[in-house]
Amino acid sequence: MHMDAGTFARLAETHAARLVLYARQWANAPEDAVQDAFLKLARLSMPPDDPVAWLYRATRNAAIDAGKGQR
Repeated sequence: MHMDAGTFARLAETHAARLVLYARQWANAPEDAVQDAFLKLARLSMPPDDPVAWLYRATRNAAIDAGKGQR
C-alpha cells in the first residue's frame, strides 16, 4: 500500500525546506539529498510508521553519501 498523493504532497510542503537545511551540514547540494529521500519514500511498497523521522534519516544518509563523493 503506497502513500497517497495528498499525504506525500503535505510532507513535501511541510518538511522539504527544513530537510534541506538539515542536509547542509553534510553535503554541498542538500536539495539533491532531499530529493533522493522523497524518491525513495515514493517507491516504498509500505509507508513507514513515522514518515517524517524516516525522511530525516534517509536525507541524512543521502547527504553523507553525497558528501563522501565530494571529497
